[in-house]
Amino acid sequence: MKKLISLTLVCCVVALALTTEGCRRKREYKMPASNSANTKLWKKYETPPGADPSVADTAGGAGFEKIAEKMGFVTYSPKEDELKYFGDSRAKTGGEIRILSNQFPATFRPEGQNSSSVYNQEVKGTVYEGLLSTHPLS
Repeated sequence: MKKLISLTLVCCVVALALTTEGCRRKREYKMPASNSANTKLWKKYETPPGADPSVADTAGGAGFEKIAEKMGFVTYSPKEDELKYFGDSRAKTGGEIRILSNQFPATFRPEGQNSSSVYNQEVKGTVYEGLLSTHPLS
């Protein structure tokens, strides 16, 4: 009888220890510093001066500006007072976005089988959002 009581006591202590193990205080995750602002780490590409002579002017090569101007296209250049809409130079790189979902998605891929859930569409809109669609002055 004493063995049964001591075995029950040991089982209770172990069960209590296992259930309270997950109740510890969570440590806050700190994102490591980003190196993206360090321009010395950026890969440099050697681009020869001038346009590629093998590209025709109608395909964007040398002389394309004249063709575009004849067709009525104008290249937009933001004015000094409009640059404030394109972002803040004091903004810090990095960070995280948290999205809450009541179920785990079948897949994280943006296209294909099982990718048509609302969760996937929200993630797709956030991750693959084009910068051209967010132009603040157009």
